Amino acid sequence: METQNNAIPSLIKVLQTIHNPEVLVEASDCLGNIAEHEPRYQQLVGTQQGCIDTMVSLMEEQKDKAFLHSLCTSIGKISHNEDTNQKAFVNAGVTPHIVAVTRLRNKEIQVSAVEAIHKLADNNPYTQKLILQDNVQELLLKLLLTTHAESVKEKTALALWAIAGQEFDVKRYIAEKMKVNTLIEFVNSMSEDLHYIGSEGLGVLAQGPLTYQSDIANANGIAPLGRLVRSDKEYIVLSVIRSIRYLCLGVGYVPHRKNQNTIMSIRGIKLIVALMVHSRNEMIQVESALTLASVSLGNPTILEDINQNIDFSYVRILKMMYSEEPEVRLLAGLALATFAYNNVAQQKEIADQGGVRFNCFIPFLQSNDEYYRCLSAFQVVVLARIIPDEEQALSSAAGIKLMVDLLQDSTSNETLSLAADCIARLAHTRAGIPSALISINVVDLLCKLLVSPAEQVRGCAAIALGYLSYNHTAERQLLNRCRNDPYLMRILLHYTKRAKVSPSFLEAWKHYKRVGLPPIPEGRLSLIGNKPVDVDDPRVLSLNNDESESNTRTSTSNIIGEDGRMTGRSSRGSQSRQTATPRQAHTPLHTGTPLNASQISLDSQHSSNSLRPVAVED
Repeated sequence: METQNNAIPSLIKVLQTIHNPEVLVEASDCLGNIAEHEPRYQQLVGTQQGCIDTMVSLMEEQKDKAFLHSLCTSIGKISHNEDTNQKAFVNAGVTPHIVAVTRLRNKEIQVSAVEAIHKLADNNPYTQKLILQDNVQELLLKLLLTTHAESVKEKTALALWAIAGQEFDVKRYIAEKMKVNTLIEFVNSMSEDLHYIGSEGLGVLAQGPLTYQSDIANANGIAPLGRLVRSDKEYIVLSVIRSIRYLCLGVGYVPHRKNQNTIMSIRGIKLIVALMVHSRNEMIQVESALTLASVSLGNPTILEDINQNIDFSYVRILKMMYSEEPEVRLLAGLALATFAYNNVAQQKEIADQGGVRFNCFIPFLQSNDEYYRCLSAFQVVVLARIIPDEEQALSSAAGIKLMVDLLQDSTSNETLSLAADCIARLAHTRAGIPSALISINVVDLLCKLLVSPAEQVRGCAAIALGYLSYNHTAERQLLNRCRNDPYLMRILLHYTKRAKVSPSFLEAWKHYKRVGLPPIPEGRLSLIGNKPVDVDDPRVLSLNNDESESNTRTSTSNIIGEDGRMTGRSSRGSQSRQTATPRQAHTPLHTGTPLNASQISLDSQHSSNSLRPVAVED
């Protein structure tokens, strides 16, 4: 009816020709309400000639508070979940004008402006990037940390998290700026939106090479998360379960013993077992199983407590490997691999309760999705000893080769950091695995990742190299690379404590320093402590060659065990998945004739060089 009477162009003409604020408010409200009524009207409003440009001009020119409030509300309604309108508004330059409105000392106007920013950025990577370039996040962070109005704080947090999008380094940057104590306040609040953002933010900070696991524990942030496990909102429960997992395990499967014991002391183990057994949501069930594996990894007391729970059984997890949902099957395999990691007794227990078959992994190993390929490759290496329908050496070789190929060929930061993390885990597992990795050029590939613009990639690569440096061949290769480019050593030491790197490697490096090293060129971009690419440009490096201070961390916490000691080959550690939310789109998996490891091509489809055969010791 609206379009039949030309209501939309008539309302736009009113905005263009009338100067009475009261009339303008009514016209703006009408446009917003029409757009909100139905998606096709929303598209009509956005594509109507002159509509968006007129509204942006009025945002710049008008000073009337009631009209600015109306404009912000209408912009939000016209943009909400409408990709084209979101892009059109941001391209027209509306963002700085909306940010200016947030400075007005009126709670309702501030809320409408912040909601407009949220709706412009929500689920739109293009607008998120432009909004970040406008530095909007800094002003919103200031508003978040200074406002006392609960409604303003909630809407501002939602807007910030929408701007952060799915890029891990940007989410990490936003979460760091929000601060640990603020995120814990969110978890303790009465708002479900703040519960979710608080949990997600803490989960992001708990991940990665420079983790905040200890900071969150010292700020008493674990108990509030434990209480949220009882939430009746499934999306909050999923987020909390993942955050607990990240708090207990770091890059390279390194456990945080103190946090694990805290989860047990607040009766979190029983709650998570109950979710694994009784939840009606398969994702909650499998995520709970994976979190149980992570909380117990390297902690015999907790593992015994889990096994004594009458409801817990590996059979339940093995059944999940035959789910109709690919994501559930993949995570079930990861849960079993985490329970089995460096633990022969649990491997035997899994085998006795039914075991796993290699054919369960083949659809993932052959998937077009790199995430599936990487995680399944890690799983077959860890579980190789208890896969009855394939030789251990062949399944291990297939998994190792696939992971190294991903390091060489992938262009995704998520995949590269996950692959480097998996290699860090395998670098301190059973004998023969590190040598197999090194034989197919993994040291050189990881060294290239040390200069990645993504901090998560750099850090995971550095930690993997630290573990591999205990192998004499890898030690020589790494020394040679660092001698030719001393800046690599600066990055390596920034992301690893000395206990995580071979002492003989460090001694050899000191010798090289005494003999003399080539200088680090002035003007080289610094990759240490810089903001994410979308937020700001990297700083220019102006440092000398002295590495004595290069191990300074941007976080007060670390990625090793709580007692600060090196975790050796017998240690057990954590899963650090880069995405904090379930994958929304599942790649079709190939489920055809059963294959075995010897039939899987060990050469990457995109690899420019053919790699030598992998030899894995039993």
